[in-house]
This record gives sequence, C-alpha cells and structure tokens, in this order.
Amino acid sequence: MEINTDKVISSESKNKIRVYKKKFPGSPLTGIVFKFQIINPIKNGVAHLFEHLLCNQILKTKGLIISGSTNRSCISIKILGNKSKVKLNLLNILESIARPQFTYDTVNSFV
Repeated sequence: MEINTDKVISSESKNKIRVYKKKFPGSPLTGIVFKFQIINPIKNGVAHLFEHLLCNQILKTKGLIISGSTNRSCISIKILGNKSKVKLNLLNILESIARPQFTYDTVNSFV
C-alpha cells in the first residue's frame, strides 16, 4: 500500500510506534499501517525476521490483506480491506502486534 501523506491521518505513541490511516474517498476500503522504529539499522536482519513472525501470527481474515516490510529505519505492518472488516478485526490485530507469542512451531517455520 503506497502511503500518500496528504490523505493519511498519522499519530505517534510515546514508544515511537507510528500509526497511519489511509482514506480512499468514495470507496469502502481503508488502510492502516503500523511502523516500528529500528534502533540499530545495521542489524535489520533480526528486524526482518521479527516482521515475518508478526505477520505470521496475525489471524488471517477473508477480505483483509495483511503484509509487512522492513527497511533500514522501520518495520511496517500494513492492513488493507473493507472498513467494516478492518474495524471488526482491529482489536485482534492490535493484540497480536502488542503481545507477540512466538512458539517453537512459529520460529521453526522459518528455519
């Protein structure tokens, strides 16, 4: 999802997690992006693994597209879908992001 800053509502929490909401005027779609700042950009391989682990543990819901990306400055988790689906599932998605629970099976799926 391309971020167009003139149509994005943004906020930043005190722990440097930025949240963007993308509006699509005249469309039932909405998008939300969570960006987590990377403290040490040299070691972004670990951040990239963490991004995959986060995206893998978010419950996949029909009608929502959940993806992630990592660059030198941040990890981004992107959610795109119908406004009602995003609203209905947002608390579960936030719970998955706020309290990641990595199991042996989750980590083993990347080895």
